[in-house]
Amino acid sequence: MKSRDVPRPPVGLGPPERKFWGEIVGVWKLDEQALEILRTACWAKFREREARARLECDGAVVTDRFGQQKVHPSVLIERDAQGIFLRSMQALKLDVEGPAGRSPR
Repeated sequence: MKSRDVPRPPVGLGPPERKFWGEIVGVWKLDEQALEILRTACWAKFREREARARLECDGAVVTDRFGQQKVHPSVLIERDAQGIFLRSMQALKLDVEGPAGRSPR
């Protein structure tokens, strides 16, 4: 596949997600449906990373206006994003080694 034929990552993703995109599309030729699933996976990874950064600053527990402690909303965002990422990757059914024994990593 020529470099100009490699689909570009979605605008707005962070460097780790763009790198992940490049590793996948650099090894596998994906149809439009698979590219959409990969987009979903990359955005989920991006949201997970954002939530993790917020949790590192704030902690996993916050105090509400009534003085009660509760789970930080970013815990739920992180959890949901991890699930979306894993389901997306399962839907792609990519081999660990890729075509011709090449590793995507």
